[in-house]
Amino acid sequence: MSELSNLESRIQELETQKEKIAARLKREKAKLRSQASQARKRRLYEVGALAEKAGLLDVDDEALLGAMMEIKMLLGDGPTFQMLQSKGASLILGEAQLPAPTSKGGRSCRA
Repeated sequence: MSELSNLESRIQELETQKEKIAARLKREKAKLRSQASQARKRRLYEVGALAEKAGLLDVDDEALLGAMMEIKMLLGDGPTFQMLQSKGASLILGEAQLPAPTSKGGRSCRA
């Protein structure tokens, strides 16, 4: 009888440990989701700041998205990637000036 009681006690201890581990796992997963969300928001903010620096805030949304898709394709080409990266680095470091923006129509922002 004592052996059965010891087993039941041990099972209860393990169940308690299991619940604690499950709660900790839930907290850790929530923490990771929060960190991922914060990193995504930070990156979106950074990309927006780059768009502002490039003078793209007043560009038509459809044109801007189309240009971004073209850029994405260009980035797959090694030499083009290197050239664009070098130009961007120069601008970020303030070594070069942006060309004057040209206006071709109004802005249609539906964000």
